[in-house]
Amino acid sequence: MSTYLLSSLFCNENTAQSAKLLFNNLIVLPLKDLTGPENETSMKETLSIQADILFLFSEEQAKRILELKLEFPTLVHGWREYSRSQMHSQKFFADLEKTSNMVATSAKDEECLKIRYEELQSKKKELLAQLEAVQKEMAGIAEQRHEKFKQTKQLVSLSEKNAGRTKEKQLVMSIASPKLNNLVDQWAAIQSLFM
Repeated sequence: MSTYLLSSLFCNENTAQSAKLLFNNLIVLPLKDLTGPENETSMKETLSIQADILFLFSEEQAKRILELKLEFPTLVHGWREYSRSQMHSQKFFADLEKTSNMVATSAKDEECLKIRYEELQSKKKELLAQLEAVQKEMAGIAEQRHEKFKQTKQLVSLSEKNAGRTKEKQLVMSIASPKLNNLVDQWAAIQSLFM
């Protein structure tokens, strides 16, 4: 429905009050909730209607409604952009922590295999009669150790690569978090006019 048609529906006092009630219900929502397509559209349409019934508001509220009609799309866009930046940064740090944990686990596994390999070397000297069986087990463990060593080397390389991006992601977080907080504060200031 076009804004013109909606505006014409709200020309009498009862429908004007209904429009104001809808606006009052939307203005108390957190900015995050208004970034959903349905609520965003409702708020845009309601702001357009409110511009035609400013007599129902205080002078300060009326002025703020006119400003908000222009600012609202920017507020919503800003929230979406900074939320997306924050989400990507959080994922980066979660992945970095996971990789670090895998490096530690892999290094521990490699150390365990190394210890076992050394134990088997001693056993070889003591148990010459069982030499053939011990040699087979040693060969298998050596192969596993080699694989773990390669895996550890790859994980360390990946970890070092990601560590180089830490400052970049910290900078993105340091920009996105205050911006989001600022948007929330702006929204709270807008809400306070109508509560």
